[in-house]
Amino acid sequence: MADADRTQTDADAYEAARPEWQQKFNVFCENWLFAFLIAMAVRHFVIEPFRIPTTSMEPMLYGDPSFTKGDLVVVDKIWSRLTGLHRWDVAVFQFPLPELEAPKADARPALNENGDRLDDPLLHPLLNRSFVKRIIGTPGDKFYISAGNYYVQQPDGSFQVCRRPAAVQEVMWDPVYRHGAQPGYLPWEATAKAVVKAEGGALKLDIPAGGNVMFTQPLINLYLKPGEFQVASVYTKQYQVRRLSQTEPAFELDGQQGNAWDVGKWLIKRLNSADLADLDNARSSGRNADEIGRPLNDVGNESVADLRWTMVPTDISGRIEFRYQIGTERFVLEFFPDRWRLLINEVERDAGAESPRQHRFALARVDDDVALVLDGKERIRLAMPPVAVVSLPVTVSWAGEGTIALANLECDRDVHYCVRGFLQAGLPGSSYLQDTQARALIAGKSYANMSTKELASPIAVSPATAQTIPAGCFLMMGDNSMVSWDCRNWGYVPAENFRGRAWIVAFPFPRCRVIR
Repeated sequence: MADADRTQTDADAYEAARPEWQQKFNVFCENWLFAFLIAMAVRHFVIEPFRIPTTSMEPMLYGDPSFTKGDLVVVDKIWSRLTGLHRWDVAVFQFPLPELEAPKADARPALNENGDRLDDPLLHPLLNRSFVKRIIGTPGDKFYISAGNYYVQQPDGSFQVCRRPAAVQEVMWDPVYRHGAQPGYLPWEATAKAVVKAEGGALKLDIPAGGNVMFTQPLINLYLKPGEFQVASVYTKQYQVRRLSQTEPAFELDGQQGNAWDVGKWLIKRLNSADLADLDNARSSGRNADEIGRPLNDVGNESVADLRWTMVPTDISGRIEFRYQIGTERFVLEFFPDRWRLLINEVERDAGAESPRQHRFALARVDDDVALVLDGKERIRLAMPPVAVVSLPVTVSWAGEGTIALANLECDRDVHYCVRGFLQAGLPGSSYLQDTQARALIAGKSYANMSTKELASPIAVSPATAQTIPAGCFLMMGDNSMVSWDCRNWGYVPAENFRGRAWIVAFPFPRCRVIR
């Protein structure tokens, strides 16, 4: 008998001599140990689940402390290792700085302004947390951020906005207005005897010569996930809970009609599942509940110009103009019963000899381009000069002389990267210490060698203050830029910190989809 066969026979005999309960227990342990090793190998090398705990990537990925309300994503590790990570990918990575565990509610660098460690192995141990953000900047980019866009220096020395692939751009349009989404909500103001009304699911306008119908909903960088919010007047500051969303922003409070977009009149605080539980506990125990929630007024008031307006004219008489204006830059869609045309700064750029009735028009200004899409097909795209939109008025209105009925009147906004964090230190909603430490990392200097002016002056907001991303590093930012804690607050992410690309949303089931 061969040695191998004899060894196997001895092993079988030994196992057979054990009590029956031990034989079953041994088989059970062997099977589960094997399964555990396979599972750990798959998790480490192939795919891994990751739950989204915060709001920084909304509306692409919902985040919430509740398991049933936050998205559970599957992270692809093996394919991203083979193909690499690219600009606009949504990636999961290990936090690039030392951080603290509880009692802190969120990760924070475990260093003070002098570089001293703040962590303690017993009381405040380090926590190796993973984050999920979108790759905005790649190694070698000389960049700046302005008017919500990311600009990169070209070989000729000029700066150009980084445009997203069409599939990525489409999913990043965020709805901010849908006519008819909230019954009774009509954010249009008519002047000079013009008339505007909702009728049969359509918006109807009757505009005399010299008349005008103005869109009154502020076009600002505010994001409202559908759900509960604490709402109060800026004068009384007496909060009450109301259910809101971006397309259903109207509410009634103490006999007054309010609009969540009007952050000059109303204080808005977002509530997640943990906040709602805390709110109930505070009220039942008699504690002050007004401080519960995430305030949005101070961080959501930047103007946004990158918009897409979509409409389907169903009835037209006379001549009606749709006007979309940013400072002195004006885009006009002019409708007639038997034709239409597009004017940009008073110059005709496109026209159609057919009636506009029942055709779907989409006029968008995005990434320093203006584009017109008719019935799903792009008609024209023109480059426009960059604008400092945060300092320019953005207005949308109807004018002309005649009547028009519009179905499916909608407005979407592009992702708007705001200037919180290292871009402009010390703004509300951000920590000055963290911001200044991040600015030193972004500038490639040590914190101790940064002058007072360098720590306080805006950086990466213009060609003159552009910064260069070093080799092996990436600039990561959240889609929900106004509340995202990202590279603006803690510097670049090294390539070795990446765990993989966020691939699909696996749970909750109604939101299952491929991540763009």
